[in-house]
Amino acid sequence: MAELILNDPIAVRRCILFEFLSVKPVWTCFQYFCYTLGENAIEYQEFEYWFMRFSRKEFELDYDRSKDPPTRNFSDLPLEILQKVLSDMNEKQRRKSALVCKRLHNAVSTLIPPYKDFRVNINNSYTVLFIDDFFYNSFNYYSNGKEFEGLNTEMFLTRPLKWYDNENNHQEVVLKDVYAFLNQPRLELEKLEITQVPDKYWETFIAMLGKLQQKVKTKEIRIGAAERMEELQILPCLDPSFIEKIHLTIDEATKYRMDKLLELEQCRNVKMIEFRLADKEYKNFQVENFMKFRRFALEFSGYCMGAEQLMSIVKALLTSTSLEFVHLDCFFPKIAGPVKLELEKITEQMPENSEFRKFLIPNSKEYFEIEIDEHAVIRIERKQ
Repeated sequence: MAELILNDPIAVRRCILFEFLSVKPVWTCFQYFCYTLGENAIEYQEFEYWFMRFSRKEFELDYDRSKDPPTRNFSDLPLEILQKVLSDMNEKQRRKSALVCKRLHNAVSTLIPPYKDFRVNINNSYTVLFIDDFFYNSFNYYSNGKEFEGLNTEMFLTRPLKWYDNENNHQEVVLKDVYAFLNQPRLELEKLEITQVPDKYWETFIAMLGKLQQKVKTKEIRIGAAERMEELQILPCLDPSFIEKIHLTIDEATKYRMDKLLELEQCRNVKMIEFRLADKEYKNFQVENFMKFRRFALEFSGYCMGAEQLMSIVKALLTSTSLEFVHLDCFFPKIAGPVKLELEKITEQMPENSEFRKFLIPNSKEYFEIEIDEHAVIRIERKQ
């Protein structure tokens, strides 16, 4: 539908007229227009031209612009000068400049964004987008008008970069800003974190990710996942050649869920996948569901696990034919001693380091090196 409209100049002008009739500022109308029909649907100058004609009650949609005298503007400057001017702007100013016209958009696209970290925390009544660092120095705040409802403001060291209060559509503005941030062509993040997205905004959020013009480049992704299996929809939006580490907080690690993860290109060759298991019922945990992963970590958050239970997990992992590395974080000091005694029964001490144990792999020249600390945190690594 958008393509049909954009290929018809009269239809485009009707859409601009529709935005004009909303009685909102021209820049706001331009943003709504681009969000609906595409970021590069129209240059700002073209949009502003027709918007201003309508404001003067000149409603001829078939008006011939060639009758107007030629004009020159800032965007006509040489590229190297545009780059120098744009490089002195902050990220918000760059994004606004990129919407003015295609030439400025292309100039902004040649610059490397300064930000490396981005965290999305969407709630029903408020949203916080943390930008560049996780020490709460740089963030945008959006709410439904109830100031900081349910939010601990003591953790903030500064005022927000952007403050937006609107009872009706603050989530719509959030998605536009997330899209603008992630859609930067040369964006390369160190860490992207999607903490939570409420059910009623989830489909819109995923649709927004699907509109991105390129897959997001981030070395690390952290997803707070639940019964919706959010990771299966978010991970395909990431550049598989760039991602190195995946961290998932999941409520239930079913075989179906783990198998679906392994089907994703983003998971097959990643250096490390970390699972934080939020389900407090150990009886629901099946280590067999993880046996196909090569390198992963398990954090048993909230589990009350005994030495016998932890050893059963270790013994199962030692039978894996594909396992290269696993990190088990039980963090339950009471069972560290009993687990060490059980490990001594099935392993041998390594002469070069008395703290490490060796488990010989049958019919192979390889072995598993095992390390356990005083908190019952275990590392198992395949070696030759």
